[in-house]
Amino acid sequence: MGDVHDDGDFLELRPARQIQEPGTIVRHLCRIVARGGCLLLNIGPSPEGDFDPEAYDRLQKVGEWMKLNSEAIYETRP
Repeated sequence: MGDVHDDGDFLELRPARQIQEPGTIVRHLCRIVARGGCLLLNIGPSPEGDFDPEAYDRLQKVGEWMKLNSEAIYETRP
């Protein structure tokens, strides 16, 4: 579930943060690709339009892993 935010004019349900660790993302990616799938990461802005810097950090680390291991991911077959 999430947190309820009350700014005085309305109530807003904000989902709980669920940013996975880079290693978890990579393990999911490998498992999904091994079964013939594609991984879609849903990283969207907050209600204020900002992106969480932690999400950018996770994407950077996964990107670093991909630079070294992309041959095992792209154009693979189960």
